[in-house]
Amino acid sequence: MPNLSLGLNVGFLDSEYGKYEDLAPILDGPNAGQLAVIDKSNFKLRRAPKFTADANANYTMELSNESSLVFNIDYSYKDDYYIVGNTVNIHPENPGLVEAFGMLNASITYNTGKYRTSLYARNITSESYFQHVLDVGTTYGRSSTSTTGIPTFGLWTFGTISPPPTYGIEFEVKF
Repeated sequence: MPNLSLGLNVGFLDSEYGKYEDLAPILDGPNAGQLAVIDKSNFKLRRAPKFTADANANYTMELSNESSLVFNIDYSYKDDYYIVGNTVNIHPENPGLVEAFGMLNASITYNTGKYRTSLYARNITSESYFQHVLDVGTTYGRSSTSTTGIPTFGLWTFGTISPPPTYGIEFEVKF
């Protein structure tokens, strides 16, 4: 079909820290308060989902007077990923972990060259996820006998949630 365009992207990312050491205070024993090495090698990289995928389809229907209707649908998928650097967390549900989700969007556009009008629907599947999280004041300490990081309480955590399903009309004029 000459007016149909299909797209597919698939991504695989095998990411991890080879070695990640930092300094943190010792939390117990006679050396409490002194800085010592902690091992953060088990932390996850930020914004690094293992699998991603995107599929889309565009169909253009030519009309008279050099105008057209364009139908678009796209679906994207992201595997679990973290949006904070402190991926080992004291919260029962880590606010920095975004669990796997898929999002569906669609639009119909009427285009005359000079004018363009689109009806659109975004996040049709009603996915809700954190777009970003700021974990203020979360730090790490360690015990006197282990280099494993122990999270200490932060000041507060703030995050922004993704937009809900959104429907609308866009109008564009080229001049």
